[in-house]
Amino acid sequence: MNCFGEGMKDNIIRFKKQKLFKNASLINLESGQVDLVDILVEDDKISRIEPSIEDVFYDVEDLEGNLVLPPFANMFCDSDEALKSTYNLEIDGEINVGETVKFDNFFKVYGGTGLKSDTFMKINNFVMMKLKNYLAGAVFVNDLAQNEYSDHRFELLQNIQDLDEKQLDALCQKFHTNWTLPFLKVGQTLEELGTLDKMYKKPLPLVLEDFGFLDFSPAIIGGNCFEKDELETLEQYGCTFVVTPFDDGKEGRRPTNLIRLKNMDFTICLGSGNAFEIDFFEYMRIMVMQMRSMFESKDVFSEKDALVIALAANKSLCVGDVASFIVVKNDLSLYDDIYKTLVWGKTNADLVMTVDCGEVVVKNGKIAIQEVPNYDRLKYITKLFTRRNKEDDN
Repeated sequence: MNCFGEGMKDNIIRFKKQKLFKNASLINLESGQVDLVDILVEDDKISRIEPSIEDVFYDVEDLEGNLVLPPFANMFCDSDEALKSTYNLEIDGEINVGETVKFDNFFKVYGGTGLKSDTFMKINNFVMMKLKNYLAGAVFVNDLAQNEYSDHRFELLQNIQDLDEKQLDALCQKFHTNWTLPFLKVGQTLEELGTLDKMYKKPLPLVLEDFGFLDFSPAIIGGNCFEKDELETLEQYGCTFVVTPFDDGKEGRRPTNLIRLKNMDFTICLGSGNAFEIDFFEYMRIMVMQMRSMFESKDVFSEKDALVIALAANKSLCVGDVASFIVVKNDLSLYDDIYKTLVWGKTNADLVMTVDCGEVVVKNGKIAIQEVPNYDRLKYITKLFTRRNKEDDN
Protein backbone atom coordinates (compact mmCIF):
# COMPACT_ATOMS: atom_id res chain seq x y z
CA MET A 1 0.00 0.00 0.00
CA ASN A 2 1.22 3.48 -0.91
CA CYS A 3 1.56 5.34 2.40
CA PHE A 4 1.29 8.65 0.55
CA GLY A 5 -2.19 7.82 -0.72
CA GLU A 6 -3.33 7.28 -4.27
CA GLY A 7 -2.15 9.87 -6.77
CA MET A 8 -0.15 11.84 -4.22
CA LYS A 9 3.00 11.71 -6.36
CA ASP A 10 1.20 13.61 -9.10
CA ASN A 11 0.23 16.33 -6.61
CA ILE A 12 3.67 17.13 -5.25
CA ILE A 13 4.13 20.87 -5.57
CA ARG A 14 7.42 22.27 -6.80
CA PHE A 15 8.47 25.00 -4.42
CA LYS A 16 9.21 28.23 -6.22
CA LYS A 17 12.13 30.47 -5.44
CA GLN A 18 10.42 33.38 -3.68
CA LYS A 19 11.71 36.75 -2.58
CA LEU A 20 9.75 39.60 -1.02
CA PHE A 21 10.83 43.20 -1.54
CA LYS A 22 9.08 45.21 1.17
CA ASN A 23 8.49 48.96 1.44
CA ALA A 24 9.14 49.80 -2.20
CA SER A 25 8.24 53.27 -3.47
CA LEU A 26 7.13 52.05 -6.88
CA ILE A 27 7.17 54.66 -9.64
CA ASN A 28 4.82 54.73 -12.60
CA LEU A 29 6.87 56.73 -15.08
CA GLU A 30 3.86 57.36 -17.30
CA SER A 31 1.90 59.21 -14.63
CA GLY A 32 4.65 60.12 -12.16
CA GLN A 33 2.70 58.47 -9.34
CA VAL A 34 4.65 56.84 -6.50
CA ASP A 35 3.00 54.13 -4.37
CA LEU A 36 4.41 52.40 -1.27
CA VAL A 37 4.00 48.67 -1.95
CA ASP A 38 5.48 45.22 -1.37
CA ILE A 39 6.71 43.26 -4.40
CA LEU A 40 6.70 39.46 -4.37
CA VAL A 41 8.96 37.68 -6.85
CA GLU A 42 8.51 33.98 -7.65
CA ASP A 43 11.33 32.49 -9.71
CA ASP A 44 12.08 35.30 -12.17
CA LYS A 45 8.62 36.94 -12.38
CA ILE A 46 6.71 39.51 -10.33
CA SER A 47 3.74 37.60 -8.91
CA ARG A 48 2.19 40.21 -6.59
CA ILE A 49 2.32 43.97 -6.05
CA GLU A 50 0.23 44.96 -3.04
CA PRO A 51 0.24 47.57 -0.25
CA SER A 52 1.22 44.89 2.28
CA ILE A 53 2.25 41.24 1.93
CA GLU A 54 2.95 39.04 4.96
CA ASP A 55 6.65 38.11 5.10
CA VAL A 56 6.43 34.91 7.18
CA PHE A 57 7.51 32.45 4.50
CA TYR A 58 9.64 34.57 2.22
CA ASP A 59 13.24 35.69 1.90
CA VAL A 60 12.85 39.42 2.58
CA GLU A 61 14.67 42.52 1.33
CA ASP A 62 13.51 45.70 3.07
CA LEU A 63 13.84 48.55 0.56
CA GLU A 64 13.08 51.12 3.28
CA GLY A 65 10.89 53.32 1.09
CA ASN A 66 13.47 53.77 -1.66
CA LEU A 67 12.41 54.36 -5.25
CA VAL A 68 11.83 51.35 -7.51
CA LEU A 69 11.71 51.63 -11.29
CA PRO A 70 12.52 49.52 -14.36
CA PRO A 71 16.25 49.00 -15.02
CA PHE A 72 18.34 51.00 -17.44
CA ALA A 73 18.92 49.40 -20.85
CA ASN A 74 22.33 49.70 -22.51
CA MET A 75 21.32 49.00 -26.09
CA PHE A 76 24.78 49.29 -27.61
CA CYS A 77 28.23 48.99 -26.10
CA ASP A 78 31.59 47.71 -27.27
CA SER A 79 33.44 46.25 -24.29
CA ASP A 80 36.61 45.50 -26.26
CA GLU A 81 36.88 49.05 -27.58
CA ALA A 82 35.86 50.54 -24.22
CA LEU A 83 38.73 48.90 -22.37
CA LYS A 84 41.19 49.60 -25.15
CA SER A 85 40.30 53.27 -25.61
CA THR A 86 39.98 54.04 -21.90
CA TYR A 87 42.94 52.15 -20.45
CA ASN A 88 44.84 50.87 -23.50
CA LEU A 89 44.10 47.47 -22.03
CA GLU A 90 42.87 44.18 -23.43
CA ILE A 91 41.75 41.21 -21.31
CA ASP A 92 41.00 37.87 -22.88
CA GLY A 93 41.46 34.39 -21.48
CA GLU A 94 43.95 33.43 -18.77
CA ILE A 95 46.29 36.22 -17.73
CA ASN A 96 49.34 35.99 -15.52
CA VAL A 97 49.23 39.45 -13.97
CA GLY A 98 52.78 39.47 -12.65
CA GLU A 99 54.26 38.73 -16.05
CA THR A 100 52.03 40.96 -18.17
CA VAL A 101 53.87 44.21 -18.76
CA LYS A 102 50.92 46.07 -20.27
CA PHE A 103 49.12 45.82 -16.91
CA ASP A 104 51.82 47.75 -15.00
CA ASN A 105 50.40 51.24 -15.37
CA PHE A 106 46.85 50.00 -14.86
CA PHE A 107 47.66 48.40 -11.51
CA LYS A 108 49.68 51.41 -10.32
CA VAL A 109 46.64 53.60 -10.89
CA TYR A 110 44.03 51.19 -9.52
CA GLY A 111 45.93 49.66 -6.62
CA GLY A 112 46.40 46.11 -7.87
CA THR A 113 49.74 45.50 -6.13
CA GLY A 114 48.14 42.83 -3.92
CA LEU A 115 47.93 40.40 -6.84
CA LYS A 116 50.75 37.85 -6.76
CA SER A 117 52.76 36.94 -9.82
CA ASP A 118 51.38 33.40 -9.80
CA THR A 119 47.76 34.63 -9.76
CA PHE A 120 45.82 33.75 -12.87
CA MET A 121 42.56 35.35 -13.87
CA LYS A 122 40.25 33.76 -16.40
CA ILE A 123 38.34 36.82 -17.46
CA ASN A 124 37.17 38.63 -20.56
CA ASN A 125 36.05 42.10 -21.50
CA PHE A 126 32.40 41.16 -21.93
CA VAL A 127 32.00 39.80 -18.39
CA MET A 128 33.67 42.89 -16.93
CA MET A 129 31.38 45.15 -18.96
CA LYS A 130 28.35 43.14 -17.85
CA LEU A 131 29.28 43.72 -14.22
CA LYS A 132 29.98 47.40 -14.88
CA ASN A 133 26.48 47.70 -16.34
CA TYR A 134 25.02 45.98 -13.28
CA LEU A 135 26.83 48.49 -11.07
CA ALA A 136 25.31 51.29 -13.16
CA GLY A 137 21.79 49.82 -13.00
CA ALA A 138 21.62 48.39 -16.53
CA VAL A 139 20.27 44.85 -16.83
CA PHE A 140 19.62 44.57 -20.56
CA VAL A 141 22.96 44.92 -22.36
CA ASN A 142 23.71 44.59 -26.06
CA ASP A 143 27.47 44.19 -26.21
CA LEU A 144 29.28 43.94 -29.53
CA ALA A 145 31.53 41.31 -27.91
CA GLN A 146 30.38 37.88 -29.04
CA ASN A 147 31.66 35.08 -26.88
CA GLU A 148 30.48 32.26 -24.63
CA TYR A 149 29.12 34.67 -22.00
CA SER A 150 27.12 36.90 -24.35
CA ASP A 151 23.39 37.26 -23.68
CA HIS A 152 22.53 38.77 -27.05
CA ARG A 153 24.20 38.42 -30.40
CA PHE A 154 23.98 40.95 -33.18
CA GLU A 155 25.77 42.02 -36.31
CA LEU A 156 27.21 45.48 -36.84
CA LEU A 157 27.63 47.49 -40.01
CA GLN A 158 30.11 50.35 -39.60
CA ASN A 159 32.56 52.30 -41.78
CA ILE A 160 30.21 51.74 -44.69
CA GLN A 161 32.14 54.22 -46.85
CA ASP A 162 35.16 51.87 -46.74
CA LEU A 163 33.23 48.81 -48.00
CA ASP A 164 32.70 47.97 -51.67
CA GLU A 165 29.48 46.57 -53.12
CA LYS A 166 30.68 42.99 -52.88
CA GLN A 167 31.49 43.38 -49.17
CA LEU A 168 28.13 45.02 -48.47
CA ASP A 169 26.29 42.22 -50.28
CA ALA A 170 28.20 39.61 -48.26
CA LEU A 171 27.43 41.35 -44.96
CA CYS A 172 23.73 41.63 -45.77
CA GLN A 173 23.69 37.94 -46.66
CA LYS A 174 25.28 37.23 -43.27
CA PHE A 175 22.41 39.10 -41.62
CA HIS A 176 19.90 36.98 -43.55
CA THR A 177 21.72 33.73 -42.71
CA ASN A 178 22.11 34.36 -38.97
CA TRP A 179 18.85 36.29 -38.64
CA THR A 180 20.27 38.52 -35.96
CA LEU A 181 19.21 42.09 -35.31
CA PRO A 182 21.48 44.33 -37.41
CA PHE A 183 22.96 47.43 -35.84
CA LEU A 184 23.93 50.05 -38.41
CA LYS A 185 26.48 52.60 -37.21
CA VAL A 186 25.80 55.13 -39.92
CA GLY A 187 24.91 58.74 -40.60
CA GLN A 188 27.17 60.08 -37.87
CA THR A 189 29.15 62.64 -39.89
CA LEU A 190 28.54 64.87 -42.91
CA GLU A 191 31.77 63.54 -44.42
CA GLU A 192 30.39 59.99 -44.42
CA LEU A 193 27.10 61.08 -45.99
CA GLY A 194 28.89 63.12 -48.65
CA THR A 195 31.26 60.29 -49.55
CA LEU A 196 28.41 57.81 -50.01
CA ASP A 197 26.36 60.30 -51.98
CA LYS A 198 29.25 60.65 -54.44
CA MET A 199 29.80 56.87 -54.60
CA TYR A 200 26.18 55.84 -55.18
CA LYS A 201 24.54 59.08 -56.41
CA LYS A 202 21.83 58.76 -53.78
CA PRO A 203 21.34 59.41 -50.03
CA LEU A 204 22.58 56.86 -47.50
CA PRO A 205 19.12 55.54 -46.46
CA LEU A 206 18.39 54.66 -50.10
CA VAL A 207 21.76 52.89 -50.33
CA LEU A 208 20.85 50.86 -47.24
CA GLU A 209 17.47 50.11 -48.81
CA ASP A 210 19.04 48.95 -52.10
CA PHE A 211 21.39 46.52 -50.35
CA GLY A 212 18.56 45.12 -48.19
CA PHE A 213 19.81 46.29 -44.80
CA LEU A 214 16.51 47.98 -43.95
CA ASP A 215 14.50 44.77 -44.44
CA PHE A 216 15.35 43.76 -40.85
CA SER A 217 14.00 46.94 -39.18
CA PRO A 218 17.54 47.58 -37.91
CA ALA A 219 18.80 49.71 -35.05
CA ILE A 220 20.56 52.87 -36.23
CA ILE A 221 23.43 53.91 -33.98
CA GLY A 222 23.71 57.68 -34.08
CA GLY A 223 22.14 58.94 -37.27
CA ASN A 224 23.40 62.34 -36.12
CA CYS A 225 23.28 64.02 -39.53
CA PHE A 226 20.16 62.63 -41.24
CA GLU A 227 17.74 65.15 -42.72
CA LYS A 228 13.96 64.88 -42.53
CA ASP A 229 13.49 63.18 -45.93
CA GLU A 230 16.19 60.63 -45.08
CA LEU A 231 14.51 59.87 -41.76
CA GLU A 232 11.20 59.37 -43.57
CA THR A 233 12.78 56.51 -45.55
CA LEU A 234 14.01 54.90 -42.32
CA GLU A 235 10.61 55.44 -40.71
CA GLN A 236 8.96 53.28 -43.40
CA TYR A 237 11.03 50.30 -42.21
CA GLY A 238 10.38 50.72 -38.48
CA CYS A 239 13.99 51.44 -37.58
CA THR A 240 15.03 52.07 -33.98
CA PHE A 241 17.60 54.70 -33.01
CA VAL A 242 20.32 54.22 -30.38
CA VAL A 243 22.05 57.37 -29.16
CA THR A 244 25.49 57.38 -27.53
CA PRO A 245 26.00 60.81 -25.92
CA PHE A 246 29.41 59.90 -24.47
CA ASP A 247 30.80 59.01 -27.89
CA ASP A 248 29.25 62.05 -29.55
CA GLY A 249 30.84 64.38 -27.00
CA LYS A 250 34.20 62.62 -27.04
CA GLU A 251 34.41 62.62 -30.84
CA GLY A 252 33.05 66.15 -31.24
CA ARG A 253 30.01 65.05 -33.24
CA ARG A 254 26.78 66.96 -33.38
CA PRO A 255 24.15 65.36 -31.11
CA THR A 256 21.36 63.36 -32.73
CA ASN A 257 18.21 65.41 -33.24
CA LEU A 258 16.08 63.63 -30.64
CA ILE A 259 13.23 66.11 -31.06
CA ARG A 260 12.75 65.20 -34.70
CA LEU A 261 13.01 61.47 -33.96
CA LYS A 262 10.49 61.81 -31.14
CA ASN A 263 8.06 63.77 -33.33
CA MET A 264 8.31 61.05 -36.00
CA ASP A 265 7.51 58.34 -33.41
CA PHE A 266 10.83 56.53 -33.67
CA THR A 267 11.75 54.33 -30.72
CA ILE A 268 14.90 55.85 -29.19
CA CYS A 269 17.25 53.99 -26.84
CA LEU A 270 20.49 54.75 -25.04
CA GLY A 271 23.90 53.14 -25.36
CA SER A 272 27.27 53.62 -23.70
CA GLY A 273 29.20 53.00 -26.93
CA ASN A 274 32.89 52.68 -26.13
CA ALA A 275 32.63 54.21 -22.65
CA PHE A 276 33.93 52.04 -19.83
CA GLU A 277 32.81 54.37 -17.02
CA ILE A 278 29.04 54.03 -17.35
CA ASP A 279 26.66 56.53 -15.73
CA PHE A 280 23.10 56.55 -17.03
CA PHE A 281 22.10 59.40 -14.73
CA GLU A 282 24.80 61.54 -16.36
CA TYR A 283 23.84 60.37 -19.85
CA MET A 284 20.27 61.55 -19.23
CA ARG A 285 21.52 64.97 -18.12
CA ILE A 286 23.68 65.22 -21.24
CA MET A 287 20.72 64.46 -23.52
CA VAL A 288 18.51 67.06 -21.83
CA MET A 289 21.19 69.75 -21.98
CA GLN A 290 22.12 68.96 -25.60
CA MET A 291 18.55 69.27 -26.84
CA ARG A 292 17.82 72.42 -24.88
CA SER A 293 21.03 74.03 -26.13
CA MET A 294 20.44 72.97 -29.73
CA PHE A 295 16.92 74.42 -29.83
CA GLU A 296 17.52 77.24 -27.34
CA SER A 297 14.48 76.24 -25.31
CA LYS A 298 14.11 74.51 -21.95
CA ASP A 299 10.66 73.20 -22.91
CA VAL A 300 11.70 71.24 -26.00
CA PHE A 301 12.94 68.10 -24.22
CA SER A 302 11.78 67.01 -20.77
CA GLU A 303 13.35 64.94 -18.03
CA LYS A 304 10.59 62.39 -18.60
CA ASP A 305 11.72 62.09 -22.24
CA ALA A 306 15.24 61.30 -21.07
CA LEU A 307 14.01 58.64 -18.62
CA VAL A 308 11.88 56.94 -21.28
CA ILE A 309 14.97 56.68 -23.52
CA ALA A 310 17.22 55.40 -20.71
CA LEU A 311 14.66 52.75 -19.73
CA ALA A 312 13.97 51.72 -23.35
CA ALA A 313 10.34 52.90 -23.04
CA ASN A 314 9.62 50.53 -20.13
CA LYS A 315 7.50 52.86 -18.02
CA SER A 316 6.32 50.75 -15.07
CA LEU A 317 6.58 47.38 -13.33
CA CYS A 318 3.51 45.14 -13.42
CA VAL A 319 2.48 41.70 -12.16
CA GLY A 320 3.69 39.10 -14.66
CA ASP A 321 6.73 41.09 -15.73
CA VAL A 322 10.22 39.66 -15.47
CA ALA A 323 11.52 40.77 -12.06
CA SER A 324 14.25 43.11 -13.25
CA PHE A 325 14.38 46.55 -11.65
CA ILE A 326 16.59 49.06 -9.88
CA VAL A 327 16.28 50.70 -6.47
CA VAL A 328 17.35 54.34 -6.10
CA LYS A 329 17.75 56.29 -2.85
CA ASN A 330 14.63 58.23 -1.95
CA ASP A 331 16.50 61.10 -0.31
CA LEU A 332 14.99 64.54 0.05
CA SER A 333 15.36 66.49 -3.18
CA LEU A 334 15.02 70.13 -4.17
CA TYR A 335 12.67 68.94 -6.90
CA ASP A 336 9.03 68.11 -6.24
CA ASP A 337 8.89 66.36 -9.62
CA ILE A 338 9.90 62.67 -9.74
CA TYR A 339 11.31 63.04 -13.26
CA LYS A 340 13.52 65.99 -12.33
CA THR A 341 14.58 64.23 -9.13
CA LEU A 342 15.80 61.16 -11.01
CA VAL A 343 17.60 63.11 -13.74
CA TRP A 344 19.06 66.11 -11.90
CA GLY A 345 19.11 64.94 -8.29
CA LYS A 346 20.60 61.43 -8.58
CA THR A 347 23.94 59.84 -9.46
CA ASN A 348 25.38 56.33 -9.61
CA ALA A 349 26.10 56.64 -5.88
CA ASP A 350 22.33 56.73 -5.26
CA LEU A 351 21.83 53.30 -6.82
CA VAL A 352 20.92 51.01 -3.89
CA MET A 353 20.20 47.78 -5.75
CA THR A 354 20.09 46.17 -9.18
CA VAL A 355 17.80 43.14 -9.56
CA ASP A 356 18.04 40.92 -12.63
CA CYS A 357 15.38 38.22 -13.13
CA GLY A 358 14.66 38.14 -9.40
CA GLU A 359 18.32 37.95 -8.36
CA VAL A 360 19.95 40.80 -6.43
CA VAL A 361 23.10 41.32 -8.49
CA VAL A 362 24.27 44.62 -6.97
CA LYS A 363 23.60 45.89 -3.46
CA ASN A 364 24.91 49.19 -2.04
CA GLY A 365 27.56 49.50 -4.72
CA LYS A 366 28.89 45.96 -4.30
CA ILE A 367 28.58 42.99 -6.62
CA ALA A 368 26.22 40.54 -4.93
CA ILE A 369 25.76 37.86 -7.57
CA GLN A 370 27.66 34.61 -7.21
CA GLU A 371 26.73 32.91 -10.48
CA VAL A 372 29.30 34.55 -12.74
CA PRO A 373 32.38 32.89 -14.21
CA ASN A 374 35.31 32.89 -11.80
CA TYR A 375 33.36 35.06 -9.39
CA ASP A 376 36.06 35.98 -6.85
CA ARG A 377 38.54 37.15 -9.45
CA LEU A 378 35.87 38.98 -11.43
CA LYS A 379 34.71 40.81 -8.33
CA TYR A 380 38.23 41.80 -7.44
CA ILE A 381 39.24 42.99 -10.88
CA THR A 382 35.97 44.87 -11.35
CA LYS A 383 36.53 46.72 -8.09
CA LEU A 384 39.82 47.94 -9.49
CA PHE A 385 37.87 49.58 -12.31
CA THR A 386 35.20 50.92 -9.98
CA ARG A 387 36.47 53.90 -8.05
CA ARG A 388 33.75 53.82 -5.40
CA ASN A 389 34.67 50.23 -4.41
CA LYS A 390 38.43 50.13 -4.81
CA GLU A 391 39.05 50.54 -1.06
CA ASP A 392 36.69 47.69 -0.18
CA ASP A 393 38.18 44.24 0.30
CA ASN A 394 34.87 42.46 1.01
